[in-house]
Amino acid sequence: MRDRECLESWARHRDADSLQTLVERYLVFVHSSALRRTGDAAQAAEITRAVFLVLARRARRLRKKTVLAGWLFHVTSVACRKLNRIGRLGRLWRWIWRK
Repeated sequence: MRDRECLESWARHRDADSLQTLVERYLVFVHSSALRRTGDAAQAAEITRAVFLVLARRARRLRKKTVLAGWLFHVTSVACRKLNRIGRLGRLWRWIWRK
């Protein structure tokens, strides 16, 4: 399935296989982006989990023209900046849950 089809299936029917497909497709991309920005494997793993949580929560709000790879890269960058600014993972999770 294409990204858009997976997103719509997850957003409409909460089809876990569709979300899993997207996670498998972009896991290395998101994790390596986070690792390059943080330089720490544990923080990169935590950010990666957070990014996919944000995707799961916001799938319905993504526009049809959204390029998922670009969106994931942007969310990863924002999460890394937030982590650098606040300095603690616990506070990063509070930022993610707030949205």
